[in-house]
Amino acid sequence: MIRKLWLALLPLLFSTTTWAAATYSITANPYTSTGGTALYSTTDRVSGSFTMATTLTGGLVRSNVNASVTSFSFDDGKGNVITQANATSRTFEVSTDPGGNLTGFDITVSVAGPPSQSIRLYTGDGGGVQVTYGTARATRVGAPGNFTLAITADPVVSTTSVPTLSEWALMGLACLMLGSVAWQHRRQRRPL
Repeated sequence: MIRKLWLALLPLLFSTTTWAAATYSITANPYTSTGGTALYSTTDRVSGSFTMATTLTGGLVRSNVNASVTSFSFDDGKGNVITQANATSRTFEVSTDPGGNLTGFDITVSVAGPPSQSIRLYTGDGGGVQVTYGTARATRVGAPGNFTLAITADPVVSTTSVPTLSEWALMGLACLMLGSVAWQHRRQRRPL
């Protein structure tokens, strides 16, 4: 009986708990055309990132991952930033290869305003970038750029020490060992 219990608890001793966030960042290629109010130039570009609790899984095809995005921030190149805090709508649609590497995306974030603004980065239909800020607009036709991945410690995790499952397993295992020794010692001391 005790041997079976030991074997059942053994896998818990080697389990680990990791707290990490996956941040996907981009500095897009410069705009190819501008229009409307003179705000943008063809040397400006979008930059930004989005963060998820874990990396993207492999084999995604135009999958909506809105619910998995924990934060984001995109700048139009003129300091007009759209973040999770001020965005009124957002769409994060991605594709990945079997290894989970980002191969395609269609990301749109916007603010109702005033002034209204939006940033879209996409790879479908040749790819590109579309930005509006009030009546100003800028676009890039083709090759928006690539996202890079960075794995970082989750900044939201508390520094208060909380035992992980493997630590609880070790504590339980120690109690079981002490109980087992006491039970065997008591059994040996009984007269027959």
